[in-house]
Amino acid sequence: MLHFPAEKNTSNLLQAFWQWASLLADENIQPAVEALVWKKHPQPDPQAWQSEIREFFFGPENLLYPFCPPPGSREVFEEMAEIEWEDIHTHDPAIVGWAMFYLPLIPSEEQNTPESDLYALPVSFFIRETEGAFAFEFDEFHL
Repeated sequence: MLHFPAEKNTSNLLQAFWQWASLLADENIQPAVEALVWKKHPQPDPQAWQSEIREFFFGPENLLYPFCPPPGSREVFEEMAEIEWEDIHTHDPAIVGWAMFYLPLIPSEEQNTPESDLYALPVSFFIRETEGAFAFEFDEFHL
């Protein structure tokens, strides 16, 4: 499980998100699945989940691939992130926040795709306190 400091800090959340996104971009799907808490949904089969991500927008005919831009090129994705620390509608006291990030996707396995060909898959997480740290609990992919 991916843990990060139990501090309500945007930069910690972004760093943890990019760490998780890099697992997907490197096709380390099993570790990417295991990095998350699965309470709302059953833990998915890694290969099925990879297919769901790749086929999310256009189906199996036009696959998209997770992409982790270099740190200097992440600003547009980071500015779109939504992070909530208050008014989280859950009865679980371990849930301390909610966040939605945008997972970059590209239409080719080539990592040097032009920025104009980037897509963004909105993905949300509950922020769960566990073992004295925070962790992401998968919420959903958004259209």
